[in-house]
Amino acid sequence: MSSGSMHRAALLVLAAIALSSPRANAGNHAWTTGGPFAKSIQALAVHPVKQNIRYAGAFGLGVYKSTDGGLTWAQHREGLVNGFVRSLAIDPQFPDTLYAGTNDGLYVSRDGDSTWVRLLATTSSVRAVALDRLHPGTIYAGTFSTGAFKSVDNGAHWTPINLGLTNTSVRTFAIHPTATDTIFAGTGTGGGIFRSNDGGLSWTQSTDKTASDGGDEEIIYDPLNPLRLYVATTGRGVIKSSDGGVTWVSINRGLTSFVTRAIAAADTFRFVGTDSNGVYYTTISDTSWHPIDNGLTNQKCDALLAMSKTDVWVGTDGGGIFHSVNSGGLWTQIGGNILLTDILALDVSADASRVYSGAGLGDQFWSSSTQGVSWAPTLSLAHHSSERALAHDAVSASTLYMALFSNGVWKSADFGATWTDPDLGASLTNLNVRALVAHTVKAGVLYTGADDGVYKSINGGASWVPVKAGLPGNAHVHALGLNPLKPDTVYAGTDSLGLYVTLNGGTTWSHVGAGISSVFVHSIVCDPSISGTVYAATDSGVFKSTGNGATWTQLNTGLPAAPSVRGLAVDATHPNVWFAGVWQAGVYTSGDNGAHWTQLPGISSINVHSVAVDALHNTVYAGTEAGTSQYTGYPLTVVGIGSGPGRVASLVVTASPNPARTGVVLRFSESTRSKVTVEIFDVGGRRVRSLLHGTEVPPGLQEIRWDGRTDGGEPASSGVYMARVGDGSGARTARLVLVR
Repeated sequence: MSSGSMHRAALLVLAAIALSSPRANAGNHAWTTGGPFAKSIQALAVHPVKQNIRYAGAFGLGVYKSTDGGLTWAQHREGLVNGFVRSLAIDPQFPDTLYAGTNDGLYVSRDGDSTWVRLLATTSSVRAVALDRLHPGTIYAGTFSTGAFKSVDNGAHWTPINLGLTNTSVRTFAIHPTATDTIFAGTGTGGGIFRSNDGGLSWTQSTDKTASDGGDEEIIYDPLNPLRLYVATTGRGVIKSSDGGVTWVSINRGLTSFVTRAIAAADTFRFVGTDSNGVYYTTISDTSWHPIDNGLTNQKCDALLAMSKTDVWVGTDGGGIFHSVNSGGLWTQIGGNILLTDILALDVSADASRVYSGAGLGDQFWSSSTQGVSWAPTLSLAHHSSERALAHDAVSASTLYMALFSNGVWKSADFGATWTDPDLGASLTNLNVRALVAHTVKAGVLYTGADDGVYKSINGGASWVPVKAGLPGNAHVHALGLNPLKPDTVYAGTDSLGLYVTLNGGTTWSHVGAGISSVFVHSIVCDPSISGTVYAATDSGVFKSTGNGATWTQLNTGLPAAPSVRGLAVDATHPNVWFAGVWQAGVYTSGDNGAHWTQLPGISSINVHSVAVDALHNTVYAGTEAGTSQYTGYPLTVVGIGSGPGRVASLVVTASPNPARTGVVLRFSESTRSKVTVEIFDVGGRRVRSLLHGTEVPPGLQEIRWDGRTDGGEPASSGVYMARVGDGSGARTARLVLVR
């Protein structure tokens, strides 16, 4: 081999031998939670009489209410069907009446956020809500694409008011404080500002190019002077009128971002929030903006509330709410339950250097390089969809896929740092995807489960074809499981029609699952060491099949009564060790392939959505309603190593030469003739290579070589791997590090 080829070959470096030791930091033999803690807050409001009552519109999770001035928050969603809140408004005459604009219309709560009723159904989001303080019952609603609507009877009836409104993307209203028939509407790009002098019956676009050239996010009247208005624009910074909206000027000195999202005024102070550069303030002279970002750890500002010139609140995209009591000189992130994040999907990178958390209900995608101690959000995922599933590419360690409900399957080529939609031809015709698996050998082969069955891609999501033969048309697929030993075998779990299996890569499907034909299937995991053995997490507990799903056995011993199991995971290097995430009961573990379960107590939230295993660090992760929790040092209950019949007496891994350039030799000894399985896994539990599978070997020292390649013949990526040798009565693992 040439010197250049040798340098390009894989270097397999001897690491720790035998079982990996639990780390000695937080989480060892106990649950800890480092986050992610986040909310995207797009609207803020305060009760005009009881100012200790505050409201926050959370994108994805409805409306939160505080009754103690913002110290603690509670959520009430009864009747609020759509939780993607874009705007809030309080009735000045009846301040316990609260309006919320969402992605499917305008809702009202007449009991201070306890119960909700939809007043106006829309096909696009309600971005603006405004009430006429002099004419009770008069409400204006602005939508993202269908213009403006008006009601004069408290929302019982609505009329479109788009005459003269040449841009129907209405994002903000400002009603004159005393002459309430005068209304300004801020619209999308190319529309700018429109004015109505007759209560919205007709509109006229501003003739001043400063105001009409571009898009707007928020218009406000100066509380000290109704002739003065301010506008936060989507690309032109801040514009101002001093003559009641006739002429406009830009006031951008000091701003470093001209994409502004929110604006507020109190006394002689003005505050503006930008898309990525935090908050600025200026005084009534409007000569220059000054950054005020000390403590503002999230600088993507979507909402502002100025209680006074010193008491200021900011709603951010992914960081919840920040509060300042000194005009923005110092910001404090608000906790009190409002930051808790739903984690619907979890995964561990191939080298165990990263943990991935797919959040739901409006939050972002997060990753941790500190084993869950701290988290960072992606910077490029514009959609706030529920992130239902994650999958790794079979060959590229840096390539990750994610099922985004209502937006299809997205792809990252840089460990989740940035994301793109690879399906440029829109071949995935149903975007309501909830499940996703990747082929364990062939790069770019994916299956996703949607509201109308299963789709398959062979090119990394660039194009999709339906693979539905044998699936009913109303099969809402919520779970997929792929057999790593026979990766053309895929299981599909539905919400009411039971389970289906394909043995030929999706060409045809057969109904399986006697005994669980009508329960909700949340998760499917195949045994990584025994082909045809599969586990299903359902609303009736855990089920197991040893015959490709033909028949099932319930495995609920030790689980709580009527368990709704939402997630399953296995330690692939110790495939007797399983974990079950049980809704409203926490995480349970089994050391005997699910026959008996024991709770891992102490988790911060017992509402568990998902689970994942980092076998290298002996750590299980749980995605909950309160972020991602981790537990290190879980029991393995591995059969002891000895010299009796059929036991793996010892397992020693050497690299010869060391460092090796052509592969690694696994050495182990058997005391009797035994059937041995030797496999290589990455730390996320995905099988990389099967070297022996139930192969009979004679007594004595055995040697088998791994050439650093996958089952598909591709060079395995750099990272940490686990070699597992088992003979049916015992098993040992060894850790390897692959360096390229």
